[in-house]
Amino acid sequence: IQVQALRRIERAEAMIRALGIDDCRVRHYGNMARIELDGQMIERVAGSSIRRKIVVGLRTLGYAHICLDLEGYVSGKMNHGIETSSS
Repeated sequence: IQVQALRRIERAEAMIRALGIDDCRVRHYGNMARIELDGQMIERVAGSSIRRKIVVGLRTLGYAHICLDLEGYVSGKMNHGIETSSS
């Protein structure tokens, strides 16, 4: 993970939190950001002016594609699908 990418993620999450959304994660995939929110916040964000503010803010940070994860924020989600080997 590059320091520059981590800083962009931190700025993206801070911008979203400044809009009143506390539980969020931004996942970085090059020029795409995938946003994970608490399940109840998905509806609030998707159907409001907050959605546009997030899009504008993340585009300003350099993301060309902004996606909202409909499954929502789940701790440890990035570990799903990772196989571990047992010795």
